[in-house]
Amino acid sequence: MMDWSDQNTAELEQIILQAKLSEPQERTLKLSFQEQVVWLKQAEQPRNLRWQQLGRVMAKLTGNKMFVSALGLGGEQALEKEAARLRMLAEAGISVPIVLKQTRQWILLSNVGPAVHKWLRRPDSPAALKRTIVLKTAEAMAQLHQLGFWHGRPALRDMAYDGAQISFLDFEEDPAALMTPEQCMARDAFLFVHNLYRNLAISEPQLLDEVIAQYRSQCPQNVWLATRKMVKTMWFSYYLLRLLKPLSGKDGRAALFAFEVFRAA
Repeated sequence: MMDWSDQNTAELEQIILQAKLSEPQERTLKLSFQEQVVWLKQAEQPRNLRWQQLGRVMAKLTGNKMFVSALGLGGEQALEKEAARLRMLAEAGISVPIVLKQTRQWILLSNVGPAVHKWLRRPDSPAALKRTIVLKTAEAMAQLHQLGFWHGRPALRDMAYDGAQISFLDFEEDPAALMTPEQCMARDAFLFVHNLYRNLAISEPQLLDEVIAQYRSQCPQNVWLATRKMVKTMWFSYYLLRLLKPLSGKDGRAALFAFEVFRAA
């Protein structure tokens, strides 16, 4: 593998500058450097905290930390924490992008293939391939939890497939400061099922139950039970979503589906 610490910094910075100028609105940029595809992820501006404050109020009223946002304040500190988390997970044997280079303003990451949701949207992706990929996401999630780790926002857009294995992307959300490890994994499980519905309910509805069953059969039993326990404490949200189902958008229907999965299990 290329030793990125020895690479021509001036050449790389010129490529980065050109990419920023051509796509000024994009925070994550795909680069080609010395015949390799790499990804540049830049620090973002600090976030507006109003909706996060609302989440904390909801959590206090309901006694459920699921409502608390796990997003940090953004900026350079958040980028530094994400790079450290990527290195930690890689050392533990979790498939994640390798941090090739790092500055205060950006990190340079190895390419681990297209995001899973893009594979599912490709018109030329055979049904058998789509099934293989989404089942592998369930296996990867279960393995992550078996090793005692969590993602924070396990959406299919934050997983990639390179033709052989699933890799996890984008570790900006980390509820570890708010929850126990078991609660973090339970939160993962709920959000994973929620996102499966968003991506499969219309295009691949027959896969939903199969993928959820795959995760359940391989994840730690205590995580599944912890998710059920968490869902039961959110009874008000569940009944509100049921009441508003005719008016619900995609996220509302996905949340209701996730509630019903864990309430019925």
